[in-house]
Amino acid sequence: MVAMVEDVDEIEATAGDAKEAGTGGDGGCADVDHDDGGEASRRLPRGEEMKLYTEASAFEGAAVVAMIQRRDEEVGTEQKILQITMEDGITLSVELDPAEKRLNELGYRQELRRSLRFPGLYAVGVSFMTVFAGFVPTYAQGFINGGPAGLIWYWWITALFVHLIGVSMAEIASSFPTAGSLYFWAAALAGPRWGPLASFITGWMEFLGLAVCGANVSYGGSVILQVLILISTGGAEGGGFLLSKYTVFAIACAFVLICFLINCLPVRTVANVMVASSFIQITAAVVLIVMLPLVAPTHEPASWVFGDFGNNRDTTLTPSNAYSFLITLLVSQYSLYGYDCVAHLAEETKKADRTAPLAIMSSLSTVTVLAWLLVVVLTWSIQDPAHLFAAESVTGGMQPVVQIMWDAFYARYGSGLGAQVFTVVICISFFGATLSCQLGASRVAYALARDGGLPFSSLWRRLSSNRVPIAALSLSVVIGLLFLLPVLASSTLFFALASISTIAWVSAYSVPIFFRFAQKEKHFPPGPFYLPNYIGVTGSKLVHLLALLWVLYTLIVFNLPTMFPITVENFNWAPVAIAIWMKMFIAWWLLHARFWFKGPVREFEPTPGNSRVGSTKGF
Repeated sequence: MVAMVEDVDEIEATAGDAKEAGTGGDGGCADVDHDDGGEASRRLPRGEEMKLYTEASAFEGAAVVAMIQRRDEEVGTEQKILQITMEDGITLSVELDPAEKRLNELGYRQELRRSLRFPGLYAVGVSFMTVFAGFVPTYAQGFINGGPAGLIWYWWITALFVHLIGVSMAEIASSFPTAGSLYFWAAALAGPRWGPLASFITGWMEFLGLAVCGANVSYGGSVILQVLILISTGGAEGGGFLLSKYTVFAIACAFVLICFLINCLPVRTVANVMVASSFIQITAAVVLIVMLPLVAPTHEPASWVFGDFGNNRDTTLTPSNAYSFLITLLVSQYSLYGYDCVAHLAEETKKADRTAPLAIMSSLSTVTVLAWLLVVVLTWSIQDPAHLFAAESVTGGMQPVVQIMWDAFYARYGSGLGAQVFTVVICISFFGATLSCQLGASRVAYALARDGGLPFSSLWRRLSSNRVPIAALSLSVVIGLLFLLPVLASSTLFFALASISTIAWVSAYSVPIFFRFAQKEKHFPPGPFYLPNYIGVTGSKLVHLLALLWVLYTLIVFNLPTMFPITVENFNWAPVAIAIWMKMFIAWWLLHARFWFKGPVREFEPTPGNSRVGSTKGF
């Protein structure tokens, strides 16, 4: 029996129908093959068949499950078919999701549950990048170093180049819809010679970036919660309750633990949580964009909002105007990355070769526009710029974004309740980002462990009964919390952790983009989203080159100090932490892993003769 089934979970029900109807009837259940050689009323044309793998069936009532490649000689096309032989001899053939076909062509079985669709994947992207959590912690840094105009206009410099990176990654994701995304892409694009080392470096750096990001974002959320409690109990000037640094750290750990427990659930359930988080964020952002200018009794003049690039170097002590410009750019750079996170779930998404590229670009564009509009509206609605960072303000100078909302609502209504409500939404955005980071980190660790790229890989690749990589998830949470411990010594290390996460993660971006740029076009197996179809080969190469240059610039700027004068407390420890991490895994590579690690390991040999089969030849 041949059926179109998008969800593997539907197979059992379909198999039951086949058992009831496979022997006789009106021919509605044709294409049923019997092991005894009996003829079914209709059959697919018999051509070449190649069995890719066979295993004992996990389906009730079925004896064997095999993956075959069948060539229809009448029309010259190939089909990827999951063939289930029932215990009574009836064979059920199920045509696979196109992304699952591609996964098999690359030499992997479908192990994770493929249940996500575009809305869930889009929600993962929005939930990770978040409309609020990116710019809220860094608004003050950008405002002081670039003035209101620098904060607003420099945003689009970053947005332009980040979208080029997004397009580059969307094209690669369309061709290689696999878990671990960047890790697998690096191996496939680098080719057999450089693939093992390229994927090893990419996987370890991406895992560090995601693991640290999850813990760091949770700490950012706990700081916002601290501010919420402060303004709800009288504010800094009214004797409000200020949490101790240990309590803030404990709340961050609680955030991490709650997100861990949610991520242990089936991925479809996690996606539903992210859909809810994204809906709340987007709705609140639109409401705030419309409401805040109406609520604020006064507004700053447009000439100041859009034209004042004052960098306050007498306060910041930055060495030059150019340096102040670079620090201001960090606001948008910290806000607009992580869009590759949706590709980590490619093996759990239906039609991922089309869905993943669309989710990458749509989620990136959504966050770019909404976050920028929020920056504009917040800056325009400032009641008193000198009051934003004052110790006697309601937030004690800790959080200018919350202060702007409080001043506007209090000036209009004599109450800051509206600011409190929107601060809750900001906390939700941090929670959603933590959830997404853990999800991505666990998939990268799972992909590495599946190929033996981690110590004790057999442990970290284990799946739960829900087919969730719970061991890899646990590993990512522990690594993240270990990196979070130093904030107990100084809360300013939050920014160093943000730099560590960004440097590690973005350095992983550079590897597949470099090899995609250097590769000969004839060696790249195009997916449904293929850049030369739209802008030609030359245009495609230019996109990849500009994306690569921006990634390299980002790696440099996030290693620079952001606070002056430099002290032990405000020193950017990111280069030191990254160097220690790299020394650790490079030493393991040189002493041990290079002798046996081959990058992504195929679970069976892919089908020959297909133009999109297997990895590319590199460059």
